[in-house]
Amino acid sequence: MHRGYIKLWRKIQDNPLWKERRKFSKAEAWIDIIMEAQHSPEPDQVLIGNTMIICNRGECIKSLETWSKRWGWTKSATRRFFNLLKNMGNIDTESVTVTTRIKVINYNTYCALRNADETQVKRKRNASETQAAPDNNDKNVNNDKNNTNGDFFDHFWRSYPKKVGKQAALKAFKKIKNPSKLLPDILTAIENQKKSDQWKTENGRYIPNPATWLNRGQWEDETTVQTCTRINWNE
Repeated sequence: MHRGYIKLWRKIQDNPLWKERRKFSKAEAWIDIIMEAQHSPEPDQVLIGNTMIICNRGECIKSLETWSKRWGWTKSATRRFFNLLKNMGNIDTESVTVTTRIKVINYNTYCALRNADETQVKRKRNASETQAAPDNNDKNVNNDKNNTNGDFFDHFWRSYPKKVGKQAALKAFKKIKNPSKLLPDILTAIENQKKSDQWKTENGRYIPNPATWLNRGQWEDETTVQTCTRINWNE
């Protein structure tokens, strides 16, 4: 199976080739779901009628009828497609008032946090440099580095299933060079290893402590679990 990424800009949805009236294939429909998902880390608010619905990262809020018209399918065909994705472990669905929520699980596999994190770090750095006195530049640079690792560590800590030894894990995480570059790989590895037999045995008894996992660089371990994205009906 080929690995790696290509950049597929959401602006492709404005391309005449994509906008051409047609009946979508299953592959096109799956790509469309991923592109329609909320990609910002900040929750969005969707107003449907008189109901305000919160849409989180990796989610989209659309009715079955909306998806059906969008893809040129019948409602029953759309429903069967969502059931297929759920059975494949790619999506979960949730009925919400007057609509449906789809959540793409493992969304970071398709839309890494790197760009959002780097933007946040740059904003913090600019704010620090604006407030800093000229003779404190070195100190501020060091603080920026610590804040950067701390921000990335928060993403790691939320994803890692075993919440023990947080300070030891933070110390191990700070040893990682270029965390913005490695974070997508680390988060993807965690999601894959969660599905492994070792991590699922006896309610996670054999999951390594987070500090141990980081010190060993175990995000580079190979697993026999195929990478997959799950979708929740919460979009």
